[in-house]
Amino acid sequence: MFNWRKTGFGSFLKMGSQEGLSFFVSLMDGTVLYVDEKGKSTQVASTDSSIQTLFYIEKREALVVVTQNLLLSLYVVRPEGKAEEVMKVKLSGKTGCRADIALIEGSVLVTAIGEPVLRFWDLEGGENYMLSPAEKFGFEKAENINCVSYCKTKGLLAAGTDKGRVAIWRKLPGPQSSRVAEGKDRWIFQTPSELEGNITQIKWGSRKSLLAVNNMSSVVILSEQAMSSHFHQQVAVVQTSPSLLSVSFLSTGVTHSLRIDMHVSGVFTTK
Repeated sequence: MFNWRKTGFGSFLKMGSQEGLSFFVSLMDGTVLYVDEKGKSTQVASTDSSIQTLFYIEKREALVVVTQNLLLSLYVVRPEGKAEEVMKVKLSGKTGCRADIALIEGSVLVTAIGEPVLRFWDLEGGENYMLSPAEKFGFEKAENINCVSYCKTKGLLAAGTDKGRVAIWRKLPGPQSSRVAEGKDRWIFQTPSELEGNITQIKWGSRKSLLAVNNMSSVVILSEQAMSSHFHQQVAVVQTSPSLLSVSFLSTGVTHSLRIDMHVSGVFTTK
């Protein structure tokens, strides 16, 4: 398992005007090594079991390590190259389930561990809270979240579930220290996307901020667009997903869901 970074632990391993690539690597026995651009390795940390997730937080010069038994450790990398453990927590989740972690603003860890919630851990403020998909948007109570990814450009947090749905939250604008909204109140749930199968991987990418979703059988690329709607003579049609429409007859109070075999780009209704 690798995690790439630019050379230098703060004042450690300065390269002058030339910057090389270096990385951290974990071994099967739980040992974490730092390898510089010359191939020299240095042991910086060790855990009691094998490691499933490892990444470096450049802003804090720290390592985050998650083991197979779901122990999350935070190591601060000292100038001499040693890593000092400053925090350790036991993550709740399914045994054997892989923990997927997203980093927000260099200080907030978001974890998905095969349970119905996302867990947030603010490394600077020490705040912990959870987010769960809204049932009113069609999510089930026991619907588990397998993976998570954050788009810094759009301020969108996406999570994939074992029922083939993609939950999306938008982060309220404002500085990290804003007191207008804190914790989970800083996240506004958006209209989800409905796919098929068990979503195991999800990732934002490209300059267009597209979202790639892996549901075991295929990879789907999603792009953000404004939902279409139209109202005419007491009939309202609202797009609720890329290929799903909600048709409401206000005169009778009857509502129908209409799924089509193509993506909707616009709607118009006549009585």
